Amino acid sequence: AADLAVSMEVQGSTDTAPGAPLTYTITLSNQGWMAAAQVSLANPLTAEIINTTWEASPNSVVLQSGTRYIWEINHLAVGESYTLTVIGQYSPVLTAGTPLLLIASTSSITPEITSGNNQALLRLGEWQDIFLPIIAR
Repeated sequence: AADLAVSMEVQGSTDTAPGAPLTYTITLSNQGWMAAAQVSLANPLTAEIINTTWEASPNSVVLQSGTRYIWEINHLAVGESYTLTVIGQYSPVLTAGTPLLLIASTSSITPEITSGNNQALLRLGEWQDIFLPIIAR
């Protein structure tokens, strides 16, 4: 079976500031023992990220028409990986520090060993972690 894995990494600061540039990469790989067919990689962007472009390496990735962003890859061989770079900027009306969550997820028609690594999250801006107490009865 195939085993698609996706990860994300921001290039530079994770701070969100009005009009500031943003660049991040998405890496998609097949860690299984079978090639994956009809692979889809989705990275829907929020309205707060504007003026986006993207590039892929290798460049045999097809953007689904009218999306921001869903890409298609016909075949992902065992051990093969793709890196997609998304370049944009934050909206000029964005409040500095606004927390944004970017998600990349992948799927294929090929059965997978595990789907637990098919999604990656990228937290931008100022996040506050809140820890709640555990109440035992």
